[in-house]
Formats: sequence, C-alpha cells, structure tokens
Amino acid sequence: MTNSDRVLARPSPELWDLDELMSLPEAVRLFWPDGPLTVNSLRVAIRDGTLPVAIVAGKHLTTRRAVLEMSACRPLVGGHERPSARGAGTGASVSDVGTVIAAIREGRRGKSKPGNR
Repeated sequence: MTNSDRVLARPSPELWDLDELMSLPEAVRLFWPDGPLTVNSLRVAIRDGTLPVAIVAGKHLTTRRAVLEMSACRPLVGGHERPSARGAGTGASVSDVGTVIAAIREGRRGKSKPGNR
C-alpha cells in the first residue's frame, strides 16, 4: 500500500487515529489537498519546532494530533505596538531616535574636516 493509497482509503483526517504515524506527503494530502501548505511548508515547521516528528529510517513522520496542534491559532507572544509609537523595528521609541540623531549631528559638527589637520 503506497502513501497515496492510505489517504485514498481514508480521505478524512477523522478516520485516522490521533497518534497514527503518517509521512509528510500523506499529511499534506490529508489536511491540505488543495493547499496552502506543502511538504516544504511542513519541513519549515519542523525546523522551527512547531511540528513534532519522529524520524524512522530517515523518514520524517508525524501524527494527526501533531498537525492539529501545529495548525491551532494562538495569540502572538510579546504583542505588537502600532508603528507610529515605535521606532522602525528597533524597539527604540520615536523620541529616543530623535535624541540619537541629534547626538550624531552634534558629533559631526565638532569634527574637523580631513584637509584641516
């Protein structure tokens, strides 16, 4: 029985046990037959630690339970502030950025020109 035969025999995720091992191509065919995720997407999830797998004989295997947990929506950790309230991704506030720019400009004014040594 090939991977596609197993999915054809049981085309609905509910027909698979929660902890039954499946290959990554089977998981994609079962959960996202028309996209948006691919085998490469699952490999990225494995790399990022969001999809648990068992590696048996060099094959990455996962379970229905693992895929469901990976697919669950969660709130973002750390929250996000509106861009107008923060510097450009630096974590510095707008007023801090202004202070830094002013200090840089002041430092440039105090330096002599290369030809005036």
